[in-house]
Amino acid sequence: MGSRARGPFGIAYSPGEVSRDGRKLRIPWEEVLQEALSWLHRVREDEGPSLWELAEQDRKLLTSAEEAGLENTPFSPEEQRRLGATLDEVLKEVRSQGALQAEQIKLFGAFIEEAKEASKRLPRRDWVFWLYGGIFNLVIQAAFAPTQAQHLWQLAGQAIHWIFTSTPLLGR
Repeated sequence: MGSRARGPFGIAYSPGEVSRDGRKLRIPWEEVLQEALSWLHRVREDEGPSLWELAEQDRKLLTSAEEAGLENTPFSPEEQRRLGATLDEVLKEVRSQGALQAEQIKLFGAFIEEAKEASKRLPRRDWVFWLYGGIFNLVIQAAFAPTQAQHLWQLAGQAIHWIFTSTPLLGR
């Protein structure tokens, strides 16, 4: 860009195209709008999926629970133990990655404990609905970044996949 002024406006933004910050000075209004639009696209790409996309995934997961014929029977004590161990592994994985802030980990840990207790009082399909709704709520409440939320979603889905593929154990 030459030293000659092309317009009366300027724009500063972060992140920049190739560095942490970017700015353009003495540009026409149309170029300000174009730069702002380019910045929004970069931010969108950097941030991962939107919460609306996560909600759509949630809807698909919950619909698949019904379509998969997941019986709404209580978890057996053995299944509750397995579920608790699985959820503890998810928490351990989240902690080991170091991507969350201390307060977010604390809230997620409390949610895991609540999920284990809920498995004792809710039948399996209701519990799955409760779990995914709770994750969605936690993501919003604890201000998880979209990429963190998506990863949490995937971990939870992988962790409880066995509920959809195994025959319920009898006994209570």
